[in-house]
Amino acid sequence: MTNVKVSINPCTELAIPLKSGAHPWLQLKSSYLRDIAWVIFSPNLIGTTLGAYTDAGKTLWGSAESRLGIAQTLKELDSDQTYHTYEPRPRMRLGHYFESLLRDLLVLPEFQKASHTKYLASNIQVVEGKTTVGEIDFLVGHPPQHTLHIEAAVKFYLLPRDCPNADNPLSWVGPNTRDRLGLKLAHLEQKQLALLEKQPRARQLASVYSESGSDKKIESAFYVKGMLFIHWSSPVQRPKRANRNLLMGHWLHQKDYITLTEHLRREAQNHFLIPLNKNDWMSSYYWNSATLNGQATIAEPSHNTVPKMFSHFFQQLNGEWCEGRILVVPDHWPESNAPSRII
Repeated sequence: MTNVKVSINPCTELAIPLKSGAHPWLQLKSSYLRDIAWVIFSPNLIGTTLGAYTDAGKTLWGSAESRLGIAQTLKELDSDQTYHTYEPRPRMRLGHYFESLLRDLLVLPEFQKASHTKYLASNIQVVEGKTTVGEIDFLVGHPPQHTLHIEAAVKFYLLPRDCPNADNPLSWVGPNTRDRLGLKLAHLEQKQLALLEKQPRARQLASVYSESGSDKKIESAFYVKGMLFIHWSSPVQRPKRANRNLLMGHWLHQKDYITLTEHLRREAQNHFLIPLNKNDWMSSYYWNSATLNGQATIAEPSHNTVPKMFSHFFQQLNGEWCEGRILVVPDHWPESNAPSRII
């Protein structure tokens, strides 16, 4: 077993308080509405522009006052049991689920009114001859006579242990090691966001749906959410171009998960490790002291050939409950990539 020094309360320094007003999804009971709120209010993964392209969030959700209105709307909807029938979350690729939630936001009248936007189209295939040269994720109308092309994604990246270049986005690796933050940023800037500039067919298709008309420029912007993970024995580090306020968690190898669970059972009280399915990775589950009844305190170790995420709920000395995230990866990660292909 890897010799890892275990702190008194491991994997806790990146957790967020469950009553945090900055994270409205934590107060919602419906998993569907929690995910909707996470799509809106979770910190952006990217903290800078990408060349000439900017983040679409401010255009979509408007001012702080507009966001407060959206948060209040979500609270009101959460009291309607209709929205609780969306559980459990659908079984589809996480990226597709993220896009479907964003599409719901752009279509629902409650959110169109709050954000002053109009859904125009999504997932427009751009085909030249018999070759698909790209896809337009979203086209959104925004007054006055303005159209926004949005490329959306949800991404999770890990920093390998003892990596000497943590500030380099290429050092941050996806659960599938062929995916790296630096590669995603370059692909967004140079291909996805530049699609309308480089492909006449893409411009033509966008103009058909656009309220601006063919004589108006359609702006492109990105909308990227997600989390970054550091090894559970490493100091907190972030790459260049990342949002300084982004959500972060810890990762560890499967063999070290056994060490963690043994430590928590022996040394710590009021700690809960709850396994998450892939489409629970965004907003996890609603949690308060009442939900402790009947829950297994700490999930047992199991042999996984793909990464497995856990919500780590725990109570601080002041009585406040918090949630952290732990991503457990196979012992061979990142040297071997094969078992991660299905993610």
